[in-house]
Amino acid sequence: MKNILDKQDASQLMSRIDKLQADSRPLWGKMDVFQMVEHCQKPLDVYFGTIQLKRGLIGWLFGGMAKRKFLSDAPFPRNLPTVKEFRITLRGDLQKESNKLKEMIQQFSRTARATEVRTHPFFGKLTGIEWAALLYKHTDHHLQQFGV
Repeated sequence: MKNILDKQDASQLMSRIDKLQADSRPLWGKMDVFQMVEHCQKPLDVYFGTIQLKRGLIGWLFGGMAKRKFLSDAPFPRNLPTVKEFRITLRGDLQKESNKLKEMIQQFSRTARATEVRTHPFFGKLTGIEWAALLYKHTDHHLQQFGV
């Protein structure tokens, strides 16, 4: 499975981010391209501790089962609900936020370790490689949403 600890996979994602344009339209969903780029930063913010979310009851009950599904080769379903902290309503500078997203991917690639364990607020304990795979898959999902 692709992941952002792999330099080639991370580079490929960043090249796709560079293809986004201010007038890019989604193939599904409600976010505009700026909101999507900022939304893709949020799971990285959770990993880095910039955003701290508590693990809710649904995560405790179903996170383990969901983790297996989301770490499989199956694509993410479209139009999944998201936590309120990941919902972006403002608009801003796409280039600036695209660069920030790429920098965050690079920072993860430089600092994360495949075997380290950090808790995800929904899935529970994840290794660095599981974080890397989920982060790749989430960003890939949203880049596909915008046709890149």
